[in-house]
Amino acid sequence: MIGPKIVQNTEQSMTDKKIRDPARSISALKQAFYILNCMADRRTRKEIIEEFGGDDQLVSIWINYLEERNYLTIDGSLTNRGYEALKHFVFLNSKEIATS
Repeated sequence: MIGPKIVQNTEQSMTDKKIRDPARSISALKQAFYILNCMADRRTRKEIIEEFGGDDQLVSIWINYLEERNYLTIDGSLTNRGYEALKHFVFLNSKEIATS
Protein backbone atom coordinates (compact mmCIF):
# COMPACT_ATOMS: atom_id res chain seq x y z
CA MET A 1 0.00 0.00 0.00
CA ILE A 2 1.29 3.45 -0.88
CA GLY A 3 -0.39 5.42 1.89
CA PRO A 4 1.74 4.77 5.00
CA LYS A 5 5.03 5.47 3.21
CA ILE A 6 3.69 8.72 1.76
CA VAL A 7 2.39 9.76 5.16
CA GLN A 8 5.74 9.03 6.78
CA ASN A 9 7.67 11.00 4.15
CA THR A 10 5.37 14.02 4.41
CA GLU A 11 5.41 13.96 8.19
CA GLN A 12 9.21 13.79 8.14
CA SER A 13 9.48 16.73 5.76
CA MET A 14 7.06 18.73 7.91
CA THR A 15 9.14 17.88 10.97
CA ASP A 16 12.25 18.98 9.09
CA LYS A 17 10.64 22.36 8.55
CA LYS A 18 9.71 22.48 12.25
CA ILE A 19 6.03 22.95 11.49
CA ARG A 20 4.09 22.70 14.71
CA ASP A 21 0.71 24.25 13.88
CA PRO A 22 -0.36 23.40 10.33
CA ALA A 23 -3.19 25.93 10.34
CA ARG A 24 -0.77 28.81 10.90
CA SER A 25 2.56 27.56 9.61
CA ILE A 26 1.88 26.36 6.06
CA SER A 27 0.32 27.81 2.94
CA ALA A 28 -3.30 27.19 2.04
CA LEU A 29 -2.77 24.45 -0.53
CA LYS A 30 -0.29 22.72 1.76
CA GLN A 31 -3.05 22.70 4.39
CA ALA A 32 -5.21 20.72 1.96
CA PHE A 33 -2.45 18.21 1.32
CA TYR A 34 -1.71 17.99 5.03
CA ILE A 35 -5.36 17.02 5.55
CA LEU A 36 -5.15 14.54 2.67
CA ASN A 37 -2.08 13.10 4.34
CA CYS A 38 -3.97 12.82 7.64
CA MET A 39 -6.81 11.03 5.86
CA ALA A 40 -4.29 8.60 4.33
CA ASP A 41 -3.09 7.96 7.88
CA ARG A 42 -6.73 7.23 8.82
CA ARG A 43 -6.94 10.02 11.34
CA THR A 44 -10.42 11.03 12.32
CA ARG A 45 -11.95 14.34 11.34
CA LYS A 46 -11.98 15.27 15.05
CA GLU A 47 -8.22 14.62 15.35
CA ILE A 48 -7.55 16.76 12.27
CA ILE A 49 -9.70 19.58 13.62
CA GLU A 50 -7.74 19.47 16.89
CA GLU A 51 -4.48 19.80 14.91
CA PHE A 52 -5.92 22.91 13.27
CA GLY A 53 -6.63 24.56 16.60
CA GLY A 54 -10.29 23.55 16.64
CA ASP A 55 -11.06 25.32 13.34
CA ASP A 56 -13.84 23.04 12.09
CA GLN A 57 -14.79 25.41 9.29
CA LEU A 58 -11.28 25.47 7.81
CA VAL A 59 -10.97 21.69 7.90
CA SER A 60 -14.46 21.26 6.41
CA ILE A 61 -13.66 23.62 3.55
CA TRP A 62 -10.50 21.71 2.67
CA ILE A 63 -12.19 18.31 2.96
CA ASN A 64 -14.95 19.55 0.62
CA TYR A 65 -12.27 20.80 -1.78
CA LEU A 66 -10.51 17.43 -1.71
CA GLU A 67 -13.81 15.62 -2.35
CA GLU A 68 -14.67 17.94 -5.25
CA ARG A 69 -11.23 17.40 -6.80
CA ASN A 70 -11.88 13.66 -6.52
CA TYR A 71 -8.97 13.11 -4.12
CA LEU A 72 -11.28 11.82 -1.37
CA THR A 73 -14.49 9.86 -1.41
CA ILE A 74 -17.47 11.02 0.63
CA ASP A 75 -16.55 8.50 3.36
CA GLY A 76 -13.04 9.99 3.62
CA SER A 77 -11.06 7.32 1.76
CA LEU A 78 -8.37 8.39 -0.67
CA THR A 79 -9.03 7.74 -4.32
CA ASN A 80 -6.32 6.64 -6.72
CA ARG A 81 -6.18 10.25 -7.87
CA GLY A 82 -5.71 11.31 -4.24
CA TYR A 83 -2.79 8.92 -3.76
CA GLU A 84 -1.18 10.15 -6.97
CA ALA A 85 -1.62 13.80 -5.94
CA LEU A 86 -0.15 13.06 -2.52
CA LYS A 87 2.86 11.30 -4.07
CA HIS A 88 3.41 14.29 -6.36
CA PHE A 89 3.10 16.71 -3.43
CA VAL A 90 5.61 14.73 -1.34
CA PHE A 91 8.04 14.72 -4.28
CA LEU A 92 7.72 18.49 -4.79
CA ASN A 93 7.93 19.14 -1.06
CA SER A 94 11.11 17.06 -0.76
CA LYS A 95 12.69 19.01 -3.64
CA GLU A 96 11.75 22.28 -1.90
CA ILE A 97 13.41 21.13 1.33
CA ALA A 98 16.54 20.01 -0.54
CA THR A 99 16.97 23.43 -2.12
CA SER A 100 16.33 25.36 1.10
